[in-house]
Amino acid sequence: MTTESTETLAAAPASVPAQASSLRLPLVLWNDYQRDNAHIFPTPQSWKWFVHQHRAELIEAGALCYVAGRVFVVPEAFDGTVVKIGTRLAAARAA
Repeated sequence: MTTESTETLAAAPASVPAQASSLRLPLVLWNDYQRDNAHIFPTPQSWKWFVHQHRAELIEAGALCYVAGRVFVVPEAFDGTVVKIGTRLAAARAA
């Protein structure tokens, strides 16, 4: 084995965590999302009510998923869907 090959192999483990972290799924636990967005959903009840009222749309948008028996939020999809729903509700109130 050449010195160059040995150096490449020695460097490989250091790069694995960076690659693995980029593959991490962007999922947030249900309760953590509500806590991190308490300015929008101030109580667990308001959070549960919103999800209950809009569950089908949230799932269709890819904003909610179930993995290993737990509910997860996909933050980017959820955030966009909240804005879409909120805009639609505001327009309905203005009509």
